[in-house]
Amino acid sequence: MKAGMGLLGVLVALVIVALLVQKSLKGEHTAAANAASALQQASGQAVHVDPQTNVAEQSKQLQAQIRAQVEAAQAPQRQMPDE
Repeated sequence: MKAGMGLLGVLVALVIVALLVQKSLKGEHTAAANAASALQQASGQAVHVDPQTNVAEQSKQLQAQIRAQVEAAQAPQRQMPDE
């Protein structure tokens, strides 16, 4: 009897985990999309991550955009000559 209840408990836990994983994979809020929106809010610039691509591609897109923004921010500023 105890073994049956233990097995039933494990099965219920697995079903709950499976539902949560399925919901997180189907959701629009992937880690890359969340990072893109946080970056957009922090920098005030538009960051585009295509929601149809998979997580690996979203991550690569976001890394490339961040790298370009960092390089642009680190570029030496031209100083205006004094008149």
